[in-house]
Amino acid sequence: MKKIGYARVSTRDQNLEMQLRALKEAGCEKIFTEKKSGRKIDRPVLKRLLKQSTAGDIIIVWKIDRIGRSAKDLCEVIDTVRRKCVIIISLTEGINTSTMIGEVFFKLAGIFAEIEINGRSERTREGIKIARLKGKRIGRPPGICISQEKYKSIIDLNNNGNTKKDISLKTGVPISSVYRYLRLKKDK
Repeated sequence: MKKIGYARVSTRDQNLEMQLRALKEAGCEKIFTEKKSGRKIDRPVLKRLLKQSTAGDIIIVWKIDRIGRSAKDLCEVIDTVRRKCVIIISLTEGINTSTMIGEVFFKLAGIFAEIEINGRSERTREGIKIARLKGKRIGRPPGICISQEKYKSIIDLNNNGNTKKDISLKTGVPISSVYRYLRLKKDK
């Protein structure tokens, strides 16, 4: 029986430290870490953890939503660990899948996570809709968002016959922005 930790954050900018500390305090011998959205189906580290776990192992997570953000994903995980006789314990929610009631709470946590995500998306869409009705501009501000030096470099490279792709590669500016900046020059 091994205690194995799994910590995940959604973006590279987020920090795993709090989860790692909690998993170490829980006695995890090995901790798998991943920086990938929980809404993504392809999470190679989680797949490897589930594949390597054996009967009697305990997978410990800081919170259930670290494993998945949808009820479907969590049900697939619970089916996998049940077949392998592996237990999942969530430190924050106090969920332990070694019991039938623990499995039910595990699945319910997935449903609530999915409701939270859908609600957040709906609120965001409504907020954008209301802002547009009030005449507010949504998105990047119009105009130039780079230094004048880089803007001049884009213009010079374009005038010297470079392709938009080459300009993007040479300046480090995304190709869509190169097109936008060159369009701005024409409008002036």
